[in-house]
Amino acid sequence: MKILIVEDDKGIIENLTEYLEGEGFAVISANGQTKALELVEKEKLDLVLLDVSIADGNGFAVCSAIKAEYNI
Repeated sequence: MKILIVEDDKGIIENLTEYLEGEGFAVISANGQTKALELVEKEKLDLVLLDVSIADGNGFAVCSAIKAEYNI
């Protein structure tokens, strides 16, 4: 299972990545809306964890864009 973490706090990304990889998940991350949407388009993802307040946008906008195009 591949998970995308969309978060602009490096500490949170590091902690979540360490924990999730320890549980056997593949993890990639983005620190903003633009990068997140690029990765959603390029990668086969099973789950996206979104922060509400991110660089260059917000998690709600990313969620809406993902739901409009993908079944994640």
